[in-house]
Amino acid sequence: MCATKLPRIMDLDTAYIEPLIKEWLQHVHEDNARQEQIFVEGSEFFIPFIAVPVPVMKAIFVITDHLGLGPNTRYLTVHLFDRFMSNQFCELYVAEMVSNPGEVAWPQICKIISSEAKLRLMSCMQLASKMDSHTKGLSISQVVRGLRWLDDKSEYTTNSIYCSEFRVYKALDFKIPLFTPLHCVEILLAATKLGQMPKIYDACVNLLDLAYLEHERLYSCLVFLMKQRFSEFQIDPGYIMALESNVLYLAAAVVLCATFILAVEHSETERLVQMLSNQVGIRVTNIWEMANLLFTIALQEDTPEQ
Repeated sequence: MCATKLPRIMDLDTAYIEPLIKEWLQHVHEDNARQEQIFVEGSEFFIPFIAVPVPVMKAIFVITDHLGLGPNTRYLTVHLFDRFMSNQFCELYVAEMVSNPGEVAWPQICKIISSEAKLRLMSCMQLASKMDSHTKGLSISQVVRGLRWLDDKSEYTTNSIYCSEFRVYKALDFKIPLFTPLHCVEILLAATKLGQMPKIYDACVNLLDLAYLEHERLYSCLVFLMKQRFSEFQIDPGYIMALESNVLYLAAAVVLCATFILAVEHSETERLVQMLSNQVGIRVTNIWEMANLLFTIALQEDTPEQ
């Protein structure tokens, strides 16, 4: 858990941002709907979090912390790297199919992706840091430091770093999300008037970190519960992927879970979860479900092994 006070992306004083909350939420809802449509139709090759297993996730967290980058940069780095690697895999696969239609050389594709992965990861972090704050964007020397930590056997030139950043940005079609789950958390804290509660912001960031680091475990448990509840129905894989990419759903569960951590009275949490449900368009039971899973994981993380 983080002991220092974390800087906020936005001032949660609702006196002047309250008129904007509805528009922010509408924008996030529209983006979620577009993303869900892509997953349901299968019109784009992208499986959320497929390129960021636990070791990669931990590396991103360690490097961003070492370089003094904020939580929003690490979440955005995860998203960009995940997107880029999926894009690169699809690109190489299609190229291989064209040149060798009879047999796809998987080892060759994996070798190419692996050889460039560390540099591409730092390029994603470089882009994320600039998006988060242009004054704190990673310098070339900082990128080199990160690369040395990841791979001390290779040398990276200034030109290779510049070229890699452009390569990644182009592969992403020059599109970077305007918001992350942390933005959504802050919007919900403002919308529910919880923003000024002592320690809640830091608790939310810690829980978001945990949700990222334990992503596979968290969503596997969630899918298991869903299958138990709808055992007679086949759950659409597209729906599951849309669920994993729904930043409002995750943010609502994090905010609710933070009230568990801070021991808010049950009557207040019941009122809060209804407010969250109205804001994010997710059923109350689903938000409780995710928040309880996250709370259980948090308790297990804080419990020392016997």
